Amino acid sequence: MNLKIDMHVHSCYSKDGFEQIKDIIAEAKRKGLDGIALTDHNTQEGVAEAKKEGVNQGIVVISGIEIKTEKGDVLAYGITKTIKKGMSVEKTICAIHKAEGLAVAAHPFPEPAHRTKMHKFLDVGFDIIETANARSLFMNKKAKKMAQKLNIPQTGGSDAHSLKEIGNAYTEISASGKNEKSILDALRLGNTTAVVSKNTSIYSFIYCTIKRIAKKC
Repeated sequence: MNLKIDMHVHSCYSKDGFEQIKDIIAEAKRKGLDGIALTDHNTQEGVAEAKKEGVNQGIVVISGIEIKTEKGDVLAYGITKTIKKGMSVEKTICAIHKAEGLAVAAHPFPEPAHRTKMHKFLDVGFDIIETANARSLFMNKKAKKMAQKLNIPQTGGSDAHSLKEIGNAYTEISASGKNEKSILDALRLGNTTAVVSKNTSIYSFIYCTIKRIAKKC
């Protein structure tokens, strides 16, 4: 079964997010996605709500979180608890694995939208490298090259903070079924293709900045 999953989506449960779960799921369905990974910053508060809404609308939702480390952001898939932020990259990966999740190097190379040093730690135990991030305007090719060099599976995600961004990047996954377990198994095996359909526009960045200021994050 070939699935199209946006593996990096933020909601109003992120400090810099503002979109409601119901609207996110509806937008994912409208854009022809089979699912999303909800990866809010340092919280899984919205995951249960997203999973329930996903069932209602026929969209699979992967349990996720984006964790701030000392050197940049790490995504975790398939975990059911919040991982402490602010730890070293190595300790964060260890905590994710202890929780039986997958550790993903998010947008690992530094550029205007992402302040990170994660590219220096890609060989310390990551399960996946995000090589197609719609907000990464210049560094996706470098991330892909490193993933190929290290023989690490790749994923793609929009890094959406607004509805318009959802699906701008995604992962094509060859899985045995349309459910979280099958998708996670396929990710582990590297049965994936990371795709950027279009980069986030400057207008989306401006819109998100205005909304973030209005939210007073």
